[in-house]
Amino acid sequence: MSNQELTKRFQAVEGMVRSLRDKCGQNLPEQLLDDVTAELLRIRHDLDAVWKGQQDLQRQVHQSSEKILQSNRQLERELEWRQVVENALTESEQKYRAIFENSPAGIAHFDRTGKITAVNHALPQLLGRTREDLMGLCVSERIRDPQMRAAYDECMAGRTGHWEGWHKPGSGDKARYWRVKFAPVFADTGELAGGTAIMEDATAAKQAQEDLEASEQRFRLLFDRGPDPYVLADSEGRLVDVNRAVVDMSGYPREELVGRLFHELDVLPAPQAQQARRLLGVTRDRTAAETREFTIQRRDGRRRIIEANAFPVALDGQTLYLVTARDVTERRQTEQALRRRTEELARSNAELQKFAYVASHDLQEPLRTITSFVQLLEIRYKEKLGPEADQYIQLVVDSALRLQRLIRDLLDFSRVHTRGKPFLPTAAGPVLKRAVENLEERIRDAGARITADELPVVVCDEAQLLQLFQHLIDNAIKFRGERPPAIHIWARRQENQWLFCVRDNGIGIPAEYADRVFVIFQRLHTRQDYPGTGIGLAICKKIIERHHGRIWFESVPGQETTFCFTVPDHQQYATLC
Repeated sequence: MSNQELTKRFQAVEGMVRSLRDKCGQNLPEQLLDDVTAELLRIRHDLDAVWKGQQDLQRQVHQSSEKILQSNRQLERELEWRQVVENALTESEQKYRAIFENSPAGIAHFDRTGKITAVNHALPQLLGRTREDLMGLCVSERIRDPQMRAAYDECMAGRTGHWEGWHKPGSGDKARYWRVKFAPVFADTGELAGGTAIMEDATAAKQAQEDLEASEQRFRLLFDRGPDPYVLADSEGRLVDVNRAVVDMSGYPREELVGRLFHELDVLPAPQAQQARRLLGVTRDRTAAETREFTIQRRDGRRRIIEANAFPVALDGQTLYLVTARDVTERRQTEQALRRRTEELARSNAELQKFAYVASHDLQEPLRTITSFVQLLEIRYKEKLGPEADQYIQLVVDSALRLQRLIRDLLDFSRVHTRGKPFLPTAAGPVLKRAVENLEERIRDAGARITADELPVVVCDEAQLLQLFQHLIDNAIKFRGERPPAIHIWARRQENQWLFCVRDNGIGIPAEYADRVFVIFQRLHTRQDYPGTGIGLAICKKIIERHHGRIWFESVPGQETTFCFTVPDHQQYATLC
């Protein structure tokens, strides 16, 4: 029964007592009514106390319920966080396990007694053992190297220990270079629980390091003892080192050079120092900078010309720039003298050609007059002045005619460059045909037979090609033996040029005369045996040189001679031009 229902019933009883008293009046004892009323009041008071207690109880229950709800929420949050932590721990353990197993380095865990409790996949492979062989082994019992033992003891004392060196895991194994790290592992209480050993096979890296050190030693040896000047500089242009050759070339002691910037050196004037800085700047973007020329000033004031280049080198763990230099002062002086001499020779040659042309041209007219009068004298007075006079007149006529031929050949020689025509594509076959026609009388008198293969189209001066063919064929007819001359001309492609050959069956040329036959006025035979001016083959050589080719001969004395010459093909000619 609720508190409200008790109150209602109490109020009903109280009403019934009042009603009874009103009806009975004096018939009821007063004391009875007072007792009933007092009892009712006590009951009401108790009911009020009960009601109040019930309210207090309800309030306490409500408060307790709220606390329980809050506790439940807190517990749920703690459970959720615990699940997150457990998931993270599981994920972390999985990641660690993956790293542990897949690490290329060998890893082993051991307890505080040194007993191996876990190994990863790589360690057995590195040591040539199985996982089962390693599990349970005592690390301290397997260590023989004192320094490795010291690193292990550091770990067991709570500090990280390191060791590296050559070691053979087994008696039959080949020594390899190892890097080992011993790291302590602590329990939650802070006490040492064991440790982790990480082993890495660094043999390849060690070999590379030793090779690099050996290379650096060789570099240092070459640097110090090299005959050419070598400078090591950093990217700012500060000299790190110089070799003995730099000291000898500059006249400055090493102490006054090392540690200074290029622009601080008295050996390099300001513009030259800036060029040296730019040389290093170019090298940063390339494996090597282009060679540049510098003028330096020695300590004694003399100037020297050097060529320098630079390229980056790795030395002592940093990138430096090796500047190599070479003293080219004498070479430049020689080149300058050679240029002056070449210019003088060119001027002399031009003047000589001009003189030869002018002299030859100016000599022709009086020579023609002399020749004409001498020939007229021979016609009119032959056999009238006596045999001796006839002989003298004949000698003068022959000399005048020979001088005419000599002047004509000199003119041809001087005109090869001065009167040459433009190079154009030219069919060599028709040019050869014209040369044969021009020599028709000589060919007929000698009973010569001329044959030729199909000749190509070449880029040339047509008139000079005609002149070349005529000289070579005329020589083949002139220097014949007892057999009738047989001359054959052919051509074939040879890489980027055309090779022409003119072969005869004449007297041949000894090999020791290979250099003389193309020199002007050089004769191998007397004029009485083989008449001529000694200029023909010199003209041929000059024509071929103008065409960027070369000419030579191959001969079997007494049997045959083959003159060969080359001219560039269309593509090569375009390149040369």
